[in-house]
Amino acid sequence: MKKIMADENEETSTFLVLFAQEHVDFRVPSPFLEIVLPLEDDAQKILSRSLSIKSLYELWGTGKTLAQLCENLKKYPTRRMQPYCSKEATFRINVETYNKKIPQSQREHYYEALSFLPFKGKVALDNPENQFSLVLDFGQDTNVAAETPCRYYFGRLIGKGQRHLCQKYSLKDRYFIGNTSMDPLLSFFMANQGQARPGTLVFDPFVGTGSTLLSCGHFGSRVFGSDIDKNLITGRGKSSRASSKCKWRKRDEIIRTNFINAGLEHLFVDVMVADASRQVLRPTPIFDAIITDPPYGVREGVRSQISEKELTENRSEAELGYPSIHLGRLSDIILSLLHFSSQYLCLNGRLVFWLPVYKPSYSDSKVPHHPCFRLVANSEQNLFTNISRHLLTMEKTHEYNKSVTMDSLRDKNREFEIMCDRFRENYFTPSNSS
Repeated sequence: MKKIMADENEETSTFLVLFAQEHVDFRVPSPFLEIVLPLEDDAQKILSRSLSIKSLYELWGTGKTLAQLCENLKKYPTRRMQPYCSKEATFRINVETYNKKIPQSQREHYYEALSFLPFKGKVALDNPENQFSLVLDFGQDTNVAAETPCRYYFGRLIGKGQRHLCQKYSLKDRYFIGNTSMDPLLSFFMANQGQARPGTLVFDPFVGTGSTLLSCGHFGSRVFGSDIDKNLITGRGKSSRASSKCKWRKRDEIIRTNFINAGLEHLFVDVMVADASRQVLRPTPIFDAIITDPPYGVREGVRSQISEKELTENRSEAELGYPSIHLGRLSDIILSLLHFSSQYLCLNGRLVFWLPVYKPSYSDSKVPHHPCFRLVANSEQNLFTNISRHLLTMEKTHEYNKSVTMDSLRDKNREFEIMCDRFRENYFTPSNSS
């Protein structure tokens, strides 16, 4: 278990964070985390943003044994207990376990052991004013749980995390989706990494069906996107839903409709058909965050615009309003994204994107780098035996420098280029994609 401290000069409280057991690579390894904060409001702010947190408690006591826990609870300051122990305050005590289920008879034993606590109010199983939990940690070995708890915690429930948002924004219930629509939980991870919040503008240059922007909009950001696929942007082509095989999309199956249905239309700026590797905006730092999932060339091709000469030779004049596409190198897509972000991100803004990797050839030293950015976080999501993808979070620390060109980026990222451009070949090797 890890402990995070606040400023030692402030009067503080210790809180216990209990994480959900999902996407554990995106958080500290232990499901328990003690944090020290000056105010309960600070804990509420954390809960208002986190989808990894299951619940959070004001920690009254902990111990390696039940007896040790009870001794520590007796030492907890009475003045901190009193507001929640009065005759007028209803309460409930829950027994929660991690990594093991216990019978009701054992729960009764724990209730009896805690009977010394100075609660004077009535027990209310439904809608109590205050909830308390005895949390039993049976260890982290999911194959063999410990016979007895490794550690005991007791605290007052402050609240739950935002995991209900996964259901609210479920792809199953969303009006407009595609083959590569991002899972809601991962979209919210990306929004948090990009620090989406009111008063900011977020851009997604590979917007697809807009899942990432929807999560950013939920947190109050204004959002803007682009994609080279005009069918996705304009509501054309065949629907991706299994129940709509061979059916064409309705004209309102577009990103804006998802924002309308979520009550977030006022935060939706617009989306446009554009090639992310080509400049279509005036080069100036206007975005507070660029948050995206570039195409990997697996389910949908790594696409970029063909040259102007090829465009004119191969397409009719009526079609010239939209960019044409062809398969490109994945490394070029990623390095173009870095180059683009160095120009359009505000100073201290964040670039958040996924990088797919073939694990045997990956090392942290091969992560793409740019002189305008520092790496803030690198979180891995395992997909198959030898395939994973990393959510990279970079912060812009220096203003754009014209001397940094695409050619110079390629020169400084040769190892990354080799690793990246072999990904698709490695992915389609049968032993790796299973």
